Amino acid sequence: MTRQPGFKAFEKRIEELLEKSRDIPPATMLSLLKRADNNPSFDIAKEIELLRTAAKTTKDE
Repeated sequence: MTRQPGFKAFEKRIEELLEKSRDIPPATMLSLLKRADNNPSFDIAKEIELLRTAAKTTKDE
């Protein structure tokens, strides 16, 4: 999208997180992003992993 130094790595990380979040409902993902926006120390990668685990468990049942 842009050629600014460091931005490409940021874009790649976002793509990775989106790829990992395919099992998470969009409304849940939006809620997660809102929480992250309000809390700079929020560990979004950890929360996505927890949501993925929960979604997988629900799907397997």
